[in-house]
Amino acid sequence: MNFIGNALKNHRTANANKNYFIPVDCVRAKIWNDDLIYVYYKQNLMFFVKKDKLENFPALLSEASRPCLDWVHPELYKGHGLTPSFKIIIKNMILSLY
Repeated sequence: MNFIGNALKNHRTANANKNYFIPVDCVRAKIWNDDLIYVYYKQNLMFFVKKDKLENFPALLSEASRPCLDWVHPELYKGHGLTPSFKIIIKNMILSLY
């Protein structure tokens, strides 16, 4: 299973559950305010563990019962996480609407 992009976590977790994976959102809260970590990692870093293998990871097992939150990192919300080329694409898309 490959996840690419910034889909909301509830969307990703629903798809993962259909494919017998358990989402574990145990990292983002710990790295959320760390300026040394790239914003896309802060926004998207989660584990998806096969249901039948979760018991092999006790630290993740305790975290798996917590809900995955649909957080949007402030840096992304303000546009700081966008690459220059992506900003141009978005700008052109918006301009094409008028």
